[in-house]
Order: sequence, then C-alpha cells, then structure tokens
Amino acid sequence: MTTMPHTALTATEVADERRAGRRGGSIAIASVVASLAALVVANAASSHGRLSEPGTGGGGTSRAEQRRQLVDFASHLGGQEAAAALRCIGIALSIPVGLYLLDLIRRRGGSPPSWVRYPLFVGPVLIVAATIFGFFALKDVSDTFVGSGVRSVARAHQLREDSGALKGAGLFDVASRVIFAVWVGLVASHAMRVGLLTSFLGYWGIAGAFCLALQVPIGDAMYLSWLLSMGILALGYWPGGRPEAWDRRPAIDGPAL
Repeated sequence: MTTMPHTALTATEVADERRAGRRGGSIAIASVVASLAALVVANAASSHGRLSEPGTGGGGTSRAEQRRQLVDFASHLGGQEAAAALRCIGIALSIPVGLYLLDLIRRRGGSPPSWVRYPLFVGPVLIVAATIFGFFALKDVSDTFVGSGVRSVARAHQLREDSGALKGAGLFDVASRVIFAVWVGLVASHAMRVGLLTSFLGYWGIAGAFCLALQVPIGDAMYLSWLLSMGILALGYWPGGRPEAWDRRPAIDGPAL
C-alpha cells in the first residue's frame, strides 16, 4: 500500500469532499438497502421462503424445490415483481458509487486503469438485464406449469429442462456477475493502495469480487458488506477513525464528484 505525505485539507476542500461523501455514502447505503429488501420481499412472497433471487432461475435446487418455486412464483407474482424491481434498483445504484470511489482514488494519487469504467457501467446494466430476462423466463415456465396439466415434480423438472430461455437466463446472470466483479476488485485494490481502505477492507472487497465471479454463494453477502463499509466511510464514520487518506489533501485539483 502506497501513501503520500500527509497534507491537511483546506476548509473549501473539506466542505467539497464532505458533500461528495454524503452523496456517495447515501447512495451506497441505499443500494445495500434495496438489495437486501429484494431478498426480504422475495422470501415474503413465498409460502416456503425459498424462492431464488430474481434472474437466476433457481438452478441447482432439488426437483421438489423446483416444483415449489414454480407454484409460489405464480401465486405471489406481485411480490416477485417487486423483488426484481428492488434488485434492479440496488444494482443500478452501484454505478454512481463506483464513479465516486474512482474519483476519490484519483484525487488521492491513485491511477486505476481508465478502462475500469466500462465494467463499472456494463456490469450493472447486464445484471439488470439478466434479472428482467430471468424473471420473464421463469414466469413463462411457471405459467405453463400452473395453467394446465398435472403439477407433478417430474413435470416441473421437465419444463425447466426444456426451457432454453431459463437456461439462457442462468448463463446471462453468470456472465454479468463476472463483468460486475471486475470493477469491484479493481476499486477495492486501488483504494487500498492509496490508503483509503485498510488491508482488511481492501482484501475483503477483492475476495468478494472473486466470489462473485466464481459464483460462490457468499459472494453477494461479501460484496454488500463491503459496499456498506464504503458508504459508512464516505459519510465520515468508522470505528476507531477512518484511514488518514480520507483527510489528505487531493493530489489532483478539481471538485469532487
């Protein structure tokens, strides 16, 4: 981790960065709240509390669970619509947070690659698209299952296996997560290098990015906890005080985002 000689911020710079921090921190926390609310609403809209995250199609579950998912999805469509919308909002809000963090890194003398802005924009957009596509793919299978025919475990499994759209939604979700993970890992790494993050928070973000890319279930929780930490830091709070780089004079002049 590299640091620069400590130079205190001027009053104008302090006010400027506090405004930017309040915006960035508030958006980060809103993103986390929306993402968690999506899971809560999805579970509340299920009689079994086991509906998969919108956009994933519920792959990897037992056949009995697949049948329950299809029945629950049709029975609680409004709740699943709300869950998908909340997830899209939470993911979309990560874009301004990422831009804020990149600007802060640059102002502290960091030099993240210019191309990191592409996964920062493309990753969230693709996850939103995958969520919407997955929602309608699962809705189509669910409507077919409950609309006619026997509601057996075998039929539920066969309908899912025969759905090219549902399989495509799963692959779409995997690809979008990989792209999304790129900017998370790079931002965490460069923020740690300029002293904005402790080693623990820096490596936590990097590990969360790897887990997202590798589809490890804990990846979402690691990312959200990291993003929540970024929001708290941006708002000016942290147990024991923030790393000193947050109060260091910018290496590059100009207003904060």
